[in-house]
Amino acid sequence: HFAILLFLICSVVLIGVSLMTEKPSIKKLAGLTFATEDGVSSTQVNPLWRRKDIIFSIVLLGCVGLIWIYFSG
Repeated sequence: HFAILLFLICSVVLIGVSLMTEKPSIKKLAGLTFATEDGVSSTQVNPLWRRKDIIFSIVLLGCVGLIWIYFSG
């Protein structure tokens, strides 16, 4: 029940602060998300970076799996 209360409080604070502050400019948001990237599409990304991302994702999943197995037994 405490987690639900904390979720509600955080949601109210998040919405309240969002409504009380002005909308950030496009210049301030540029490059912050994939939607605001300047001219670089996902097909133009270096294949080496994509390979690294996949390898690190697999390693992360393996670590989470090992931790799960260790603590569930």
